[in-house]
Amino acid sequence: MSSKNPKQYVRRSSNRRRIGLPGPYDAFTLTTGLKAPGLIAVAEALTLVLTAWRANTVEVGFTDATLRRYEHNLVRFVAYVTAMGYPTLADLDATICADWVHARPTGKMWSSNTTGQPAYGTQANRRTSLINFFATCHHLGLWDQNPGEKVTTHGRSVNRVRPLTPAEAQRVMDRAAYRARESKLPAVVALAFAGATVTEIPQVQVNDVHLAEGVVWLPGLGRRNLPRWVALDKWQTEALTARINYLARAHRSADLTGLSLARRDRVADQDPTKVAMATNGMLWRALTKAGLSPDDGVRPTSIHEYVANRVYRETGSMEAVAVTCGLRSLDAAARLITVDWRANYEVSAPDGATGTNRYDLTGTQQGGVL
Repeated sequence: MSSKNPKQYVRRSSNRRRIGLPGPYDAFTLTTGLKAPGLIAVAEALTLVLTAWRANTVEVGFTDATLRRYEHNLVRFVAYVTAMGYPTLADLDATICADWVHARPTGKMWSSNTTGQPAYGTQANRRTSLINFFATCHHLGLWDQNPGEKVTTHGRSVNRVRPLTPAEAQRVMDRAAYRARESKLPAVVALAFAGATVTEIPQVQVNDVHLAEGVVWLPGLGRRNLPRWVALDKWQTEALTARINYLARAHRSADLTGLSLARRDRVADQDPTKVAMATNGMLWRALTKAGLSPDDGVRPTSIHEYVANRVYRETGSMEAVAVTCGLRSLDAAARLITVDWRANYEVSAPDGATGTNRYDLTGTQQGGVL
Protein backbone atom coordinates (compact mmCIF):
# COMPACT_ATOMS: atom_id res chain seq x y z
CA MET A 1 0.00 0.00 0.00
CA SER A 2 1.20 3.48 -0.83
CA SER A 3 1.98 5.60 2.20
CA LYS A 4 2.76 8.87 0.47
CA ASN A 5 -0.47 10.57 1.56
CA PRO A 6 -1.94 8.38 4.33
CA LYS A 7 -4.12 11.06 5.97
CA GLN A 8 -5.14 13.39 3.19
CA TYR A 9 -8.60 12.02 2.47
CA VAL A 10 -11.94 12.05 4.24
CA ARG A 11 -15.38 11.00 3.10
CA ARG A 12 -17.10 13.60 0.99
CA SER A 13 -20.28 13.77 -1.09
CA SER A 14 -20.16 13.51 -4.86
CA ASN A 15 -22.25 14.23 -7.90
CA ARG A 16 -23.08 10.61 -8.66
CA ARG A 17 -26.66 11.07 -7.43
CA ARG A 18 -27.17 13.71 -10.09
CA ILE A 19 -26.42 11.24 -12.83
CA GLY A 20 -28.21 8.24 -11.33
CA LEU A 21 -25.18 6.16 -10.41
CA PRO A 22 -25.30 3.96 -7.31
CA GLY A 23 -23.85 4.95 -3.98
CA PRO A 24 -21.77 2.91 -1.52
CA TYR A 25 -24.85 1.70 0.34
CA ASP A 26 -26.94 0.66 -2.67
CA ALA A 27 -27.43 -3.00 -3.58
CA PHE A 28 -24.53 -4.59 -5.43
CA THR A 29 -24.87 -7.54 -7.80
CA LEU A 30 -21.67 -9.24 -8.91
CA THR A 31 -21.45 -9.60 -12.66
CA THR A 32 -21.26 -13.05 -14.22
CA GLY A 33 -17.71 -14.36 -14.62
CA LEU A 34 -16.13 -12.69 -11.60
CA LYS A 35 -15.34 -14.79 -8.54
CA ALA A 36 -15.27 -11.77 -6.20
CA PRO A 37 -15.75 -8.00 -6.42
CA GLY A 38 -12.73 -6.22 -7.83
CA LEU A 39 -10.96 -9.28 -9.30
CA ILE A 40 -10.61 -7.66 -12.70
CA ALA A 41 -7.76 -5.70 -14.26
CA VAL A 42 -8.16 -1.95 -13.94
CA ALA A 43 -7.50 -1.53 -17.66
CA GLU A 44 -10.20 -4.06 -18.53
CA ALA A 45 -12.63 -2.36 -16.15
CA LEU A 46 -11.94 0.99 -17.81
CA THR A 47 -12.70 -0.50 -21.23
CA LEU A 48 -16.05 -1.79 -19.98
CA VAL A 49 -16.90 1.53 -18.33
CA LEU A 50 -16.03 3.63 -21.39
CA THR A 51 -18.04 1.27 -23.59
CA ALA A 52 -21.04 1.65 -21.29
CA TRP A 53 -20.70 5.44 -21.30
CA ARG A 54 -20.41 5.69 -25.08
CA ALA A 55 -23.28 3.27 -25.72
CA ASN A 56 -25.33 5.03 -23.03
CA THR A 57 -26.20 1.69 -21.44
CA VAL A 58 -25.44 3.53 -18.21
CA GLU A 59 -27.43 6.76 -18.50
CA VAL A 60 -24.91 9.22 -17.13
CA GLY A 61 -25.76 12.05 -19.49
CA PHE A 62 -22.17 13.13 -20.09
CA THR A 63 -21.54 15.54 -22.96
CA ASP A 64 -18.97 14.56 -25.58
CA ALA A 65 -16.46 17.03 -24.13
CA THR A 66 -16.97 15.70 -20.60
CA LEU A 67 -16.59 12.12 -21.80
CA ARG A 68 -13.33 12.97 -23.57
CA ARG A 69 -12.00 14.68 -20.44
CA TYR A 70 -12.87 11.70 -18.23
CA GLU A 71 -11.34 9.26 -20.69
CA HIS A 72 -8.17 11.36 -20.84
CA ASN A 73 -7.89 11.35 -17.04
CA LEU A 74 -8.72 7.70 -16.52
CA VAL A 75 -6.31 6.38 -19.16
CA ARG A 76 -3.54 8.12 -17.24
CA PHE A 77 -4.87 6.85 -13.94
CA VAL A 78 -4.72 3.26 -15.20
CA ALA A 79 -1.14 3.77 -16.42
CA TYR A 80 -0.20 5.29 -13.04
CA VAL A 81 -1.64 2.57 -10.80
CA THR A 82 -0.37 -0.21 -13.05
CA ALA A 83 3.15 1.21 -12.89
CA MET A 84 2.82 1.50 -9.10
CA GLY A 85 1.89 -2.18 -8.75
CA TYR A 86 -1.92 -2.04 -8.47
CA PRO A 87 -3.12 -4.16 -11.41
CA THR A 88 -6.70 -4.96 -10.30
CA LEU A 89 -9.60 -2.98 -8.86
CA ALA A 90 -9.37 -4.91 -5.59
CA ASP A 91 -5.80 -3.67 -5.13
CA LEU A 92 -6.84 -0.02 -5.18
CA ASP A 93 -7.48 2.08 -2.09
CA ALA A 94 -8.06 5.72 -1.24
CA THR A 95 -4.36 6.35 -0.67
CA ILE A 96 -3.17 5.38 -4.15
CA CYS A 97 -6.10 7.32 -5.61
CA ALA A 98 -5.07 10.39 -3.58
CA ASP A 99 -1.47 9.96 -4.72
CA TRP A 100 -2.63 10.18 -8.35
CA VAL A 101 -5.03 13.08 -7.76
CA HIS A 102 -2.24 15.10 -6.11
CA ALA A 103 0.57 13.98 -8.45
CA ARG A 104 2.39 16.96 -9.90
CA PRO A 105 1.97 17.20 -13.68
CA THR A 106 5.07 16.98 -15.83
CA GLY A 107 6.15 18.55 -19.09
CA LYS A 108 7.16 21.97 -20.31
CA MET A 109 3.68 23.40 -19.71
CA TRP A 110 4.20 22.88 -15.97
CA SER A 111 7.74 24.22 -15.67
CA SER A 112 6.49 27.21 -13.67
CA ASN A 113 4.67 25.05 -11.12
CA THR A 114 6.48 25.57 -7.83
CA THR A 115 3.79 24.32 -5.44
CA GLY A 116 4.61 20.63 -5.87
CA GLN A 117 0.99 19.79 -6.67
CA PRO A 118 -1.45 20.39 -9.52
CA ALA A 119 -3.92 23.25 -9.53
CA TYR A 120 -7.11 22.88 -7.53
CA GLY A 121 -9.17 22.55 -10.72
CA THR A 122 -6.97 19.72 -11.97
CA GLN A 123 -7.31 17.89 -8.66
CA ALA A 124 -11.10 18.29 -8.69
CA ASN A 125 -11.24 17.14 -12.31
CA ARG A 126 -9.24 14.00 -11.54
CA ARG A 127 -11.26 13.24 -8.41
CA THR A 128 -14.60 13.55 -10.21
CA SER A 129 -13.33 11.24 -12.96
CA LEU A 130 -12.45 8.60 -10.34
CA ILE A 131 -15.77 8.91 -8.52
CA ASN A 132 -17.79 8.38 -11.69
CA PHE A 133 -15.50 5.56 -12.85
CA PHE A 134 -15.85 3.58 -9.61
CA ALA A 135 -19.58 4.32 -9.39
CA THR A 136 -20.03 2.89 -12.88
CA CYS A 137 -17.97 -0.16 -11.87
CA HIS A 138 -20.48 -0.60 -9.03
CA HIS A 139 -23.35 -0.30 -11.50
CA LEU A 140 -21.79 -2.90 -13.83
CA GLY A 141 -21.18 -5.33 -10.97
CA LEU A 142 -17.38 -5.12 -11.14
CA TRP A 143 -16.57 -3.68 -7.71
CA ASP A 144 -18.53 -2.52 -4.70
CA GLN A 145 -16.11 0.18 -3.46
CA ASN A 146 -15.56 3.83 -4.42
CA PRO A 147 -12.21 5.01 -3.00
CA GLY A 148 -12.43 8.17 -5.10
CA GLU A 149 -15.03 9.55 -2.70
CA LYS A 150 -12.51 9.51 0.14
CA VAL A 151 -10.01 11.72 -1.66
CA THR A 152 -9.90 15.41 -0.81
CA THR A 153 -8.68 18.26 -2.92
CA HIS A 154 -6.53 20.93 -1.33
CA GLY A 155 -4.42 23.94 -2.10
CA ARG A 156 -7.18 26.21 -3.38
CA SER A 157 -6.26 29.86 -3.11
CA VAL A 158 -8.27 31.91 -0.63
CA ASN A 159 -7.27 35.17 -2.31
CA ARG A 160 -10.12 36.47 -4.38
CA VAL A 161 -9.26 37.47 -7.92
CA ARG A 162 -10.55 40.92 -8.76
CA PRO A 163 -12.31 41.69 -12.03
CA LEU A 164 -10.71 43.87 -14.66
CA THR A 165 -11.62 47.53 -14.68
CA PRO A 166 -13.22 48.89 -17.88
CA ALA A 167 -9.94 50.64 -18.74
CA GLU A 168 -7.95 47.42 -18.23
CA ALA A 169 -10.44 45.46 -20.32
CA GLN A 170 -10.08 47.93 -23.17
CA ARG A 171 -6.29 47.69 -22.90
CA VAL A 172 -6.42 43.90 -23.07
CA MET A 173 -8.51 44.04 -26.25
CA ASP A 174 -6.29 46.68 -27.83
CA ARG A 175 -3.05 44.82 -27.08
CA ALA A 176 -4.50 41.45 -28.14
CA ALA A 177 -5.30 42.83 -31.58
CA TYR A 178 -2.03 44.75 -31.95
CA ARG A 179 0.19 43.12 -34.60
CA ALA A 180 -1.62 39.81 -34.03
CA ARG A 181 -0.82 36.97 -36.42
CA GLU A 182 -3.50 34.51 -37.55
CA SER A 183 -6.08 36.45 -35.47
CA LYS A 184 -6.06 33.60 -32.94
CA LEU A 185 -5.39 35.63 -29.82
CA PRO A 186 -8.00 38.30 -30.61
CA ALA A 187 -10.58 35.55 -31.25
CA VAL A 188 -9.81 33.88 -27.91
CA VAL A 189 -10.04 37.21 -26.09
CA ALA A 190 -13.28 38.05 -27.92
CA LEU A 191 -14.91 34.82 -26.79
CA ALA A 192 -13.72 35.40 -23.23
CA PHE A 193 -15.22 38.91 -23.19
CA ALA A 194 -18.43 37.49 -24.64
CA GLY A 195 -18.79 35.31 -21.53
CA ALA A 196 -17.07 32.04 -22.46
CA THR A 197 -15.00 30.20 -19.86
CA VAL A 198 -11.50 28.82 -20.44
CA THR A 199 -12.87 25.32 -21.02
CA GLU A 200 -15.59 26.53 -23.40
CA ILE A 201 -13.42 28.69 -25.66
CA PRO A 202 -11.61 25.84 -27.50
CA GLN A 203 -14.93 24.01 -27.90
CA VAL A 204 -16.54 26.83 -29.88
CA GLN A 205 -16.73 25.86 -33.54
CA VAL A 206 -16.66 28.12 -36.58
CA ASN A 207 -20.28 27.28 -37.39
CA ASP A 208 -21.31 28.33 -33.85
CA VAL A 209 -20.68 31.97 -34.81
CA HIS A 210 -23.52 33.81 -36.56
CA LEU A 211 -22.00 37.10 -37.64
CA ALA A 212 -25.10 38.49 -39.32
CA GLU A 213 -27.12 38.13 -36.14
CA GLY A 214 -24.18 39.08 -33.90
CA VAL A 215 -24.41 36.03 -31.64
CA VAL A 216 -22.31 32.98 -30.78
CA TRP A 217 -23.22 29.61 -29.28
CA LEU A 218 -21.27 28.66 -26.15
CA PRO A 219 -21.48 24.90 -25.47
CA GLY A 220 -21.43 24.87 -21.66
CA LEU A 221 -19.32 22.18 -20.00
CA GLY A 222 -19.66 20.08 -16.87
CA ARG A 223 -22.02 20.77 -13.98
CA ARG A 224 -21.22 24.45 -13.64
CA ASN A 225 -21.91 25.98 -17.05
CA LEU A 226 -24.98 25.73 -19.24
CA PRO A 227 -25.15 25.99 -23.06
CA ARG A 228 -26.35 29.39 -24.25
CA TRP A 229 -26.43 32.03 -26.96
CA VAL A 230 -24.61 35.27 -26.15
CA ALA A 231 -24.47 38.56 -28.02
CA LEU A 232 -21.31 39.95 -29.61
CA ASP A 233 -20.30 43.59 -29.58
CA LYS A 234 -18.59 45.34 -32.49
CA TRP A 235 -15.02 44.54 -31.42
CA GLN A 236 -15.82 40.88 -30.76
CA THR A 237 -17.60 40.56 -34.12
CA GLU A 238 -14.62 42.03 -35.97
CA ALA A 239 -12.16 39.75 -34.15
CA LEU A 240 -14.19 36.62 -34.89
CA THR A 241 -14.75 37.68 -38.50
CA ALA A 242 -11.00 38.05 -39.00
CA ARG A 243 -10.40 34.63 -37.44
CA ILE A 244 -13.01 32.89 -39.60
CA ASN A 245 -11.60 34.51 -42.74
CA TYR A 246 -8.12 33.35 -41.79
CA LEU A 247 -9.27 29.77 -41.21
CA ALA A 248 -11.11 29.76 -44.54
CA ARG A 249 -7.91 30.83 -46.33
CA ALA A 250 -5.73 28.40 -44.38
CA HIS A 251 -7.96 25.39 -45.07
CA ARG A 252 -8.79 26.45 -48.65
CA SER A 253 -12.28 25.08 -48.17
CA ALA A 254 -15.72 26.48 -47.49
CA ASP A 255 -16.46 23.53 -45.19
CA LEU A 256 -15.24 24.62 -41.77
CA THR A 257 -17.81 22.54 -39.88
CA GLY A 258 -16.52 21.33 -36.53
CA LEU A 259 -13.35 23.42 -36.72
CA SER A 260 -12.31 25.08 -33.47
CA LEU A 261 -12.07 28.87 -33.57
CA ALA A 262 -9.22 28.91 -31.07
CA ARG A 263 -7.18 26.19 -32.78
CA ARG A 264 -6.51 24.71 -36.22
CA ASP A 265 -7.95 21.28 -35.46
CA ARG A 266 -11.50 20.02 -35.06
CA VAL A 267 -13.20 20.00 -31.70
CA ALA A 268 -13.86 16.26 -31.84
CA ASP A 269 -10.10 15.56 -32.10
CA GLN A 270 -9.07 17.67 -29.10
CA ASP A 271 -7.72 16.60 -25.74
CA PRO A 272 -9.98 18.73 -23.48
CA THR A 273 -7.49 19.08 -20.65
CA LYS A 274 -4.58 20.17 -22.85
CA VAL A 275 -6.58 22.61 -24.95
CA ALA A 276 -8.05 24.21 -21.82
CA MET A 277 -4.54 24.71 -20.42
CA ALA A 278 -3.37 26.13 -23.75
CA THR A 279 -6.32 28.54 -23.81
CA ASN A 280 -5.57 29.62 -20.26
CA GLY A 281 -2.00 30.31 -21.35
CA MET A 282 -3.21 32.46 -24.25
CA LEU A 283 -5.34 34.57 -21.91
CA TRP A 284 -2.33 34.97 -19.64
CA ARG A 285 -0.39 36.20 -22.66
CA ALA A 286 -3.11 38.72 -23.47
CA LEU A 287 -3.05 40.02 -19.90
CA THR A 288 0.74 40.22 -19.94
CA LYS A 289 0.72 42.18 -23.21
CA ALA A 290 -1.64 44.62 -21.49
CA GLY A 291 0.83 45.05 -18.61
CA LEU A 292 -1.24 43.08 -16.07
CA SER A 293 0.03 40.35 -13.72
CA PRO A 294 -0.90 38.40 -10.57
CA ASP A 295 0.78 41.17 -8.57
CA ASP A 296 -2.12 43.36 -9.71
CA GLY A 297 -4.64 40.79 -8.45
CA VAL A 298 -5.46 39.77 -12.01
CA ARG A 299 -5.76 36.31 -13.54
CA PRO A 300 -7.61 34.94 -16.60
CA THR A 301 -10.73 34.53 -14.46
CA SER A 302 -10.65 38.30 -13.98
CA ILE A 303 -12.03 38.57 -17.52
CA HIS A 304 -15.01 36.38 -16.63
CA GLU A 305 -15.67 38.44 -13.52
CA TYR A 306 -15.40 41.64 -15.56
CA VAL A 307 -18.08 40.30 -17.92
CA ALA A 308 -20.37 39.49 -14.98
CA ASN A 309 -19.93 42.96 -13.46
CA ARG A 310 -20.40 44.68 -16.83
CA VAL A 311 -23.66 42.83 -17.45
CA TYR A 312 -24.87 43.70 -13.96
CA ARG A 313 -24.02 47.38 -14.42
CA GLU A 314 -25.86 47.47 -17.73
CA THR A 315 -28.95 45.49 -16.68
CA GLY A 316 -29.11 45.52 -12.89
CA SER A 317 -30.22 41.91 -13.22
CA MET A 318 -28.57 38.96 -11.50
CA GLU A 319 -30.52 36.69 -13.83
CA ALA A 320 -28.85 38.33 -16.84
CA VAL A 321 -25.44 37.70 -15.24
CA ALA A 322 -26.28 34.02 -14.71
CA VAL A 323 -27.47 33.60 -18.31
CA THR A 324 -24.51 35.38 -19.91
CA CYS A 325 -21.94 33.48 -17.83
CA GLY A 326 -23.82 30.19 -18.18
CA LEU A 327 -24.25 29.75 -14.43
CA ARG A 328 -26.83 27.39 -13.00
CA SER A 329 -27.74 29.47 -9.95
CA LEU A 330 -28.12 33.07 -8.86
CA ASP A 331 -25.84 32.30 -5.91
CA ALA A 332 -23.01 31.59 -8.32
CA ALA A 333 -23.76 34.81 -10.21
CA ALA A 334 -23.78 36.84 -6.97
CA ARG A 335 -20.32 35.56 -6.08
CA LEU A 336 -18.94 37.17 -9.26
CA ILE A 337 -20.41 40.58 -8.51
CA THR A 338 -18.23 43.03 -6.60
CA VAL A 339 -20.91 45.66 -5.95
CA ASP A 340 -23.18 45.50 -2.92
CA TRP A 341 -26.32 44.40 -4.76
CA ARG A 342 -28.40 44.52 -1.56
CA ALA A 343 -27.84 48.23 -0.96
CA ASN A 344 -30.74 49.43 -3.13
CA TYR A 345 -33.23 47.19 -1.35
CA GLU A 346 -32.24 47.41 2.31
CA VAL A 347 -34.76 49.06 4.66
CA SER A 348 -33.17 51.90 6.63
CA ALA A 349 -32.86 51.41 10.38
CA PRO A 350 -35.10 53.60 12.59
CA ASP A 351 -33.48 56.35 14.62
CA GLY A 352 -34.03 54.44 17.87
CA ALA A 353 -31.95 51.51 16.58
CA THR A 354 -28.76 53.49 16.02
CA GLY A 355 -25.84 53.64 18.42
CA THR A 356 -25.42 49.86 18.71
CA ASN A 357 -23.72 47.29 16.55
CA ARG A 358 -26.51 44.77 17.06
CA TYR A 359 -28.27 46.01 13.94
CA ASP A 360 -25.24 46.25 11.66
CA LEU A 361 -25.99 44.81 8.22
CA THR A 362 -23.62 42.33 6.64
CA GLY A 363 -22.62 43.55 3.21
CA THR A 364 -22.60 41.19 0.29
CA GLN A 365 -19.74 42.73 -1.61
CA GLN A 366 -17.47 40.07 -3.10
CA GLY A 367 -19.25 36.86 -2.40
CA GLY A 368 -22.70 37.57 -0.95
CA VAL A 369 -25.31 34.83 -1.09
CA LEU A 370 -28.79 35.28 -2.46
